[in-house]
Amino acid sequence: MAYGISVGKRSFSLAVERNKIKRLLREGVRKHLFSAFDGLEGNCHFMVLYLDKKKPAPDELEGAFKRLVKQIKKELF
Repeated sequence: MAYGISVGKRSFSLAVERNKIKRLLREGVRKHLFSAFDGLEGNCHFMVLYLDKKKPAPDELEGAFKRLVKQIKKELF
């Protein structure tokens, strides 16, 4: 399984801010999304884009990843 993470430079001009958000997103992917794709055979590739203009709170990201996993499982299984 391969994945990518992207945070826009226009929204967050400082690399420190972009890297912090990327770390939070990577943590969410490892914690939640890997389990959603465990039952699938073959290769999966996906991209996580952060498009908001404000810094995310870890609680908000946690909830968003949980909702995304529910939606993925509903669509795939």
